[in-house]
Amino acid sequence: MEANLDEVAQMLASADTLWSYYAFINSALIILREGLEVALILPTILTMLRVMGATQAIHYIHLGWILALIAGALTWIATRTVLTLSGQHRESMEGFITVFAAVVLFYVGFWLHTRAAAKKWQAFIRERVQNVVSTKSIFALVGISFFAVYREAFEVVLFYQALWLQNESNHGAMIWGFLAGLAALVVVIFAILKLGLHLPLKYFFGATGTLLYIMAFIFAGNGIKELQAARWLPSTALSFPPQVPLLGIYPTLETLAAQAVTLIAFVEITFWLATKHRRAG
Repeated sequence: MEANLDEVAQMLASADTLWSYYAFINSALIILREGLEVALILPTILTMLRVMGATQAIHYIHLGWILALIAGALTWIATRTVLTLSGQHRESMEGFITVFAAVVLFYVGFWLHTRAAAKKWQAFIRERVQNVVSTKSIFALVGISFFAVYREAFEVVLFYQALWLQNESNHGAMIWGFLAGLAALVVVIFAILKLGLHLPLKYFFGATGTLLYIMAFIFAGNGIKELQAARWLPSTALSFPPQVPLLGIYPTLETLAAQAVTLIAFVEITFWLATKHRRAG
């Protein structure tokens, strides 16, 4: 019995280590990806204003993104307060948040994979900046900067909330991952703005888009499992495959069906992009 208990302890320690790495890496990637998109959007706005000679409006842009960061922090506090007050409904909220995060992750991953999101968003920003400067609307300038940044801040809150709920015993790894990702983000932004380096966006968006698909796959399984535990969904047990919580894989029909839909959609998008690329070539 002592030998078996030692073996179980080693297995649990190994699983804990894997979950810690998982939490650390995903936490670092979230802040790096979302922060980098903001770093691409804000310089576009500021450059447009300088080119148009509206340098007096620049400080309103800075006011907008500062307010967006404050709003993002308040959003995180609000979601944590709701979860704390929910008590007996905690599992239900965990499940719904995780499933919603999986959907948003897949959507963001799709746009990154097509390498069109940043360009479309920047084109939208340029158009709005031109219209605002022509009408000299101060509140609109603040609003452009605010919503451009809060859009990313909201995604950060959503993704970290889902990741936080899934890693109750690895919050330390998540915090360290956040700090590591933030440090990497600062270095990348400094290199882009000060040293004049050009980020290979094609490869960065392609790689991070694929990672977001993987996270969406994991979140889908974990989210459905939480909803089953809260009795929102039935649980149809299967004899296969084995349970792999690290990948969100559980031997139930419902969790596997959700992950199968995610995987099929990913494969179809990959083939669609490949066909589109061949036709363009």
